[in-house]
Amino acid sequence: MPDIDQIVPEKYCLSCKGCCRFEGPRSAWAVHLSAGEQQALGIQDTMLPLSEPHADGTCTCSFFDLKANRCSIYYKRPFECRLYPFLINRQGSAVFLALDMRCPYASENYQTQRMRDHIAYLAGVLNSPANIRLLNENPWLIQQYPDVLNLSPVSI
Repeated sequence: MPDIDQIVPEKYCLSCKGCCRFEGPRSAWAVHLSAGEQQALGIQDTMLPLSEPHADGTCTCSFFDLKANRCSIYYKRPFECRLYPFLINRQGSAVFLALDMRCPYASENYQTQRMRDHIAYLAGVLNSPANIRLLNENPWLIQQYPDVLNLSPVSI
């Protein structure tokens, strides 16, 4: 699993109520797993299992502790979790590094030099031979996400 530098400070993540929560059990936003991640986590599905719907109808990742607002597998979390608020988005036949502007940190910092530098870094990471191979071998990691900002092409 590729190591990815994180840009979002912990204080944003721990105060936000966005990540790890999904509109339904088979949401495109739910975390998809590579074959290696499935094996490492002992999961026989391409998606992380989600909870039963809560009173508000949302589901949460089964590894997410709702009361503590923390991930129980943070240090071995999947590739998609490591990328977020960045995503690998399919638009037609093209694939892009994209940004979920619903993330408070992303929307507040999108125009900063630090964010531009991080986008360039991630574009390089995603277009590396190892990650192109990962995406080709696990095409379900590429989803069509609504209402995201496409940033940079990924050459798969």
